[in-house]
Amino acid sequence: MSDEQQGSEVEGTILVVVLEPQRRLCLFFLWSVRHWLPERLRVTKWLLYTLIVEVSMRATVSSPFVSWRPWSWLHHAAILCMAITFGCGGDEGPAGPDGPTTADRQKFVGNWAGTYQCSNVPPDTMFIALGSGDLGMSITLHAQIPNADVVTGDLTDVNVITIPEQTIGGFPGSGEIRFANSMLSLVQRGFGITCNGSNYTKY
Repeated sequence: MSDEQQGSEVEGTILVVVLEPQRRLCLFFLWSVRHWLPERLRVTKWLLYTLIVEVSMRATVSSPFVSWRPWSWLHHAAILCMAITFGCGGDEGPAGPDGPTTADRQKFVGNWAGTYQCSNVPPDTMFIALGSGDLGMSITLHAQIPNADVVTGDLTDVNVITIPEQTIGGFPGSGEIRFANSMLSLVQRGFGITCNGSNYTKY
C-alpha cells in the first residue's frame, strides 16, 4: 500500500473512531465511497461530511440514528444524498466549468471564408460540422479545392479546435483552429512547414 493510500486509511479511521456509535453508521456509507473523490479534495470533503452528519444528529437529538421511525430514516437518507451530491460535485472533468463543453462547439459550426497564405489562390474556405463524441469536430479544409480533405479534430479549449496528426493532402499533418472576435484562424503543419490562415468569417 502506498503512503498516499495509508494516509487516506488513517484519515478515515480517525474520523470514524472519534464519532459516537450512532454517527458511525451514517459516516460509514460515505467512507465506503471515498474512492470517488479526487485525492486533493478528500480531507476537505471529509470535514464537510462530518459537519453534515453532526447537523443531522443535532436536528434529531431526541431519536437515535437507528430509530425505526420512518421520518427519522427519511431525514437521514436525505442528508446522505446531500452529502454525496455536494461533496462530489467539485470533481470536474475536461468538460467542466474550466474547460470546453459540448455547447462550446456550436460557434465553430458553419461555412467559413478567409485567406490562406500557403496557397497560390489566397481566398480559402472551410466547412466545419459537429463530429463524434462530446467534443469532436469534422472539418473540410480548403473546401474550394476538388476532393478537399475532411479531417477530424477535438475542442481542446473553449475557443480552440486541435487537429491531431492525420493525412492532410496525402501526407501527415496537424493543425489548430482558433475562434476570436467572431472569426477563425488556422494553423496547418506538415513536413516541418507551418502555414497560416486568417480572418475566416462565416457566410
